[in-house]
Amino acid sequence: MGIIHRNTKGFTIVELLIVVVVIGILAAIVIVAYNGITTQAENTKTVQGVAQYVKGLQIYATQNGHYPIEDSYPCLGTHPGTSCGKTGPGTDYCLGSGSTVSQADFDTEMKTVFNGNVPVLSTQQMSCGTVKAHGAYYLPNDSSGGSTARIYYFLKGNQPCNGVGGIDTFVKNQLDDTTQCRITLPAAS
Repeated sequence: MGIIHRNTKGFTIVELLIVVVVIGILAAIVIVAYNGITTQAENTKTVQGVAQYVKGLQIYATQNGHYPIEDSYPCLGTHPGTSCGKTGPGTDYCLGSGSTVSQADFDTEMKTVFNGNVPVLSTQQMSCGTVKAHGAYYLPNDSSGGSTARIYYFLKGNQPCNGVGGIDTFVKNQLDDTTQCRITLPAAS
């Protein structure tokens, strides 16, 4: 009788560990890439919404001779609850603001320009000092009778602010993972 040889095939433990490590590295790369793409998409949504508001506010000013006059700083578009990012005293420029009354009044006025629907901005939240910032808000200059106004908006990461809605007058601030952009609308006539 001869010796029986078994032909066993399989993976060694080392080979299996190598495969697991490679799969783990690929998964990490995919997750990082996905998060970056998601953040960029949300930032783009905010920039496009702000650009639409810029055009809508300019149309409103042309039709009415002034920008909407508000008692507070209404948030642009939809936002969680009744607040969005807002400037404040000191270096922490991302304090929460917003009011349901002025927001409703502002939305009503803007819906006349936008045929019933206001633009949608991202609701992604980002750390800005001790608060969470997101979206955008409108800052009218009541003392000017509505001839001037600004828009503040927030983007995640270190992002550029220039050229939104064709407006060349802008200011950029960076705090933590948040870029705050301020654009000044052209004077209404």
